[in-house]
Amino acid sequence: MEILGESHVTYPGFAITERHHSVVLLKQALRRLKWPTREVQYAGGSDASVFNERGLTTVLLSPGYQNPHSEEEQISKSSLEALVELILAIALSGENLEEAISFSKNV
Repeated sequence: MEILGESHVTYPGFAITERHHSVVLLKQALRRLKWPTREVQYAGGSDASVFNERGLTTVLLSPGYQNPHSEEEQISKSSLEALVELILAIALSGENLEEAISFSKNV
């Protein structure tokens, strides 16, 4: 018996160094908010996967979805508020940078 199969990588994995500007700003924002940090590995696709594959280093920020990819998918109001709070803290964390940071495509 012979079994033939085909596979296709839809969303390749990616890793971002601790020193990348986006990670530095994110960690500064989390310290500003006094939120705990932990590294996670996410198995699945996202816009960040596509951006990173194309050379635009991107961290993934997401509210806590409940029942994702189902007819019952929802996001709590508190999760959305927390995400807005984080985005504002990221913007404020970059206000006193001594040099301009470019988030252009890596070549």
